[in-house]
Amino acid sequence: GGGGGGGGRGGPSPSSPSSASSSPLSGVLRAREPPVVYQVPQSKRGWRGRAELGEDPALWYDDEGVRRGPPQNYWRQAMDERLHGEDMEALEALLEECAAEGGPRRTGEGEDPSTLDALGRRMRVRRPGLNRKLLGEWAPAVLRGRRALAKEGSVPFLLRVRRSGGPRLEVHTYGEREMHLEEGEPLALETERGEGGGARVDAAATADAFACAEGGGLEVCEGSAVVYLSDYLLIVQRSEEEGGAVDVWLRQL
Repeated sequence: GGGGGGGGRGGPSPSSPSSASSSPLSGVLRAREPPVVYQVPQSKRGWRGRAELGEDPALWYDDEGVRRGPPQNYWRQAMDERLHGEDMEALEALLEECAAEGGPRRTGEGEDPSTLDALGRRMRVRRPGLNRKLLGEWAPAVLRGRRALAKEGSVPFLLRVRRSGGPRLEVHTYGEREMHLEEGEPLALETERGEGGGARVDAAATADAFACAEGGGLEVCEGSAVVYLSDYLLIVQRSEEEGGAVDVWLRQL
């Protein structure tokens, strides 16, 4: 069944907070594993008993203890937790693949599917370059196929993607959310470095290209493409002129 009441699995950082932070003394930026994003946020969390925590696997539990059966919308909660777990496992696999020459890659015909192949097959987002999920704060895990997220969770900079004209919100069943982007809509992409400073580039939303960041600098990379986007991961493949290298970003919530 689904996991506990909303924590994720162990992630790339040993720290428990779920947003990036920096130490005012060291200036080091640390990435955090994002928490599970629940599509029905008001629903009470529930789970089957976890024997390793002294609970009875035959019973159901929530934050108040034993309950009578699963909570309403449990199937949606379990799916949300599964999708989070799958993305975090994929991130770990992509980080391991950075040890190979060229980093994470799609495989050729007749070869076993790579992590990128598997992610591409299960991506649920149409036109990812114009999807609202692009907006927000991202920590680089892989840049140009090389690992950028240190084992202790530190990253060289953070990337923020926002609408130049401010938020554009819409009302849906469970509250307000950003609207999807329109082709050509102005975006501001900004980097933050732990010791202060950063960079900004103005870009236009497009289904076909995405800005690339390296060393805290930014440029719009023609020919790049968003090959995977979810509530937790953003993967950009650079142009063939740049060798098709991959950038992997971890959302910071």
